[in-house]
Amino acid sequence: MAFYCGNNGSPYPIASASQPAVPTSTIPATTGPTSFVIDAFADPNANALGFWHGGDDPATYSISGGRITFSMNGNADLSWYTQLSGSCTDFSPNDNGYLHIAYTGSAAFSVALQQHNPSCNANVAPYPQTWDDVEAGRYSNSANTDIYIPMTHFNIDRSKAIGLAFKGFYERATTTVSRIEIVRTIPSGFSVPSKIETAPLYFACTRPNSFAFAIDDGAPAYAQQVLEAVNEADIKVTFFTVGAPLLDTGNNLTNVYKEMLSRGHQMAYHSFTHPPMEGLPDKAAIDSELTQAIDAVQKTLNVRSKYFRPPFGTEGARIRQ
Repeated sequence: MAFYCGNNGSPYPIASASQPAVPTSTIPATTGPTSFVIDAFADPNANALGFWHGGDDPATYSISGGRITFSMNGNADLSWYTQLSGSCTDFSPNDNGYLHIAYTGSAAFSVALQQHNPSCNANVAPYPQTWDDVEAGRYSNSANTDIYIPMTHFNIDRSKAIGLAFKGFYERATTTVSRIEIVRTIPSGFSVPSKIETAPLYFACTRPNSFAFAIDDGAPAYAQQVLEAVNEADIKVTFFTVGAPLLDTGNNLTNVYKEMLSRGHQMAYHSFTHPPMEGLPDKAAIDSELTQAIDAVQKTLNVRSKYFRPPFGTEGARIRQ
């Protein structure tokens, strides 16, 4: 259920959406050079490599008896991390190996491999520089006990790996993990799914000594004030707009954004109703939020964009796919 509380009081239609098609193809198994344990949860403060592990909210996970239990309650904005190094770690020698996660419970979450910045300096932003996400459930066996992810499915510079993240939990059911490790091979009969490409993340400009100014959609009543402020500062900005308010004829937001475009500002997408999209129950709901936003911006502003900023910054494998 979603609501937009506009000025005219009329409801907007919820688009019917079907589940997007997901590739069912598989890839051949490979054999990596070595096996080693990353985390066996013997220490509440450090993993098996001797580096930090922990999460955004300690109340959402517990470590006991050689396992960790996640109770995120469907809050896709919360993550848990285990570091691979205090700096850069060259994980590329493990490219033919697999990340193995032994677990019970729900596999409704994302796994990310994080990449350090080029200088491997934690004091230089952004840190991490980027990461890639995969859906844990796609790589699970049918018994829901083991996940095997090819290291090459993390589309980052693996020579600068810094850590792993478990994130984007979108079910209220708990997940218990007893082991995170790199293994050389997968069990006989396990089918490795093909990689689903993920949209890239942008945290910095490619041009040196520059930055981009972006403003997320907020209360329509303040849109005119924001426009006047950026014009007074004589800068160009990107406005990430929510689709539903654009269709509300009672708030004048569309006219304000048309003026923004005429003054050289850029428009991009920020969903249709501003939910934490990675936490939505299925891919159809995620797809609907994005496609309705695209349609609303096209209909009211005659603009299409390549850029999207997820509400609340909540992202994971499903939304990036």
